[in-house]
This record gives sequence, structure tokens and C-alpha cells, in this order.
Amino acid sequence: MALAACDLGRDCTAANPDMVFHDCAASGRCPPGTDLAYTLQQSMGQDQYAQLYARAQQVEFSARAGDWQAVLAYLTIDKH
Repeated sequence: MALAACDLGRDCTAANPDMVFHDCAASGRCPPGTDLAYTLQQSMGQDQYAQLYARAQQVEFSARAGDWQAVLAYLTIDKH
């Protein structure tokens, strides 16, 4: 969902203080231009990231089409 939100316009760069990896930009530990996609690619294997990216594209396509039921199908809410 987060990756789809980035493609839909959310600021997912390390410069955004709301991103969990913001500290890496502030401290200089990550390269300039680091964003959520880069961070996920570095923390996942290539195959796992490809699967995540494909799902993100499906969410993005559904959101652009206004198919909110399809978007909601990708959400899991933990009641605990």
C-alpha cells in the first residue's frame, strides 16, 4: 500500500520526516535521493521486491480506476 501511495504522489523520500528511514538522510548514511522503493529494494531480495512491486501496481491501478473495494482487499487490519 505504501509503495502504491508513493507512485500516486506521496512524498516517500528520506527528506520527508514522516518516513521511518528519514534519519539516514539526516545523518548522511544513505545516498542522496533515497526513497521508499530504494530502501525496500535494499532490505528485500530481488524476487520478494518484484512481488511487492507487482502488488503495488495492482493497488495503484485500482485506485486510479476508483475501484476502492479492490484497494481495500489489500488491507489487513490487526484487531489486537
